[in-house]
Amino acid sequence: MVKIVLRNDDFDPRIDVTLLKSLHAEFLKRNIPMTVCVNNAMGHRIGFDQAVLDYVNKETPAESWDIQLHTFNHERLWACPLPEIYMNIYANLGLTKRDFPRSNPTILYLPWNETSPNIEQVAQELGLIVNNSRLTMRELLWSGREDKDCFFWHWWDKEEQKNLPQALDRLVELNKSRGFI
Repeated sequence: MVKIVLRNDDFDPRIDVTLLKSLHAEFLKRNIPMTVCVNNAMGHRIGFDQAVLDYVNKETPAESWDIQLHTFNHERLWACPLPEIYMNIYANLGLTKRDFPRSNPTILYLPWNETSPNIEQVAQELGLIVNNSRLTMRELLWSGREDKDCFFWHWWDKEEQKNLPQALDRLVELNKSRGFI
């Protein structure tokens, strides 16, 4: 068995530092790293606000973050030609390491949880593992899917924001039963 992760998809330049602080506080209360899947561009914005970068990079412990990838701009990569896939993932990796210098992304959590042989090839060449789990926070809370190791949620979803404390409590309970906490 492996440790269960609750990943925050679409961690992108639209996020506000005040909201980020309140969400991250729920992880800090439980001593769980906040897994974020970075998009470097989203909603006609490129680049994170300096306040977000300062909070993640300077104001909080490095171990309170698990910074991973979600692609440069949330593109439907499985439908793209190989060079475009490579440019997107390579840009995502480089910009994420630049913006979050304490990070070491090793996992590519794909938008819409769709992969392809070309995506798998590029990820392998860049030293990344592809994870395309389709399980949601709701399934963590209410489906009894204890056999799985990765569930996703979105910071911008008001219902998921409201359910985050309960989902994190469930995550702690399951990881304790697996011997990880």
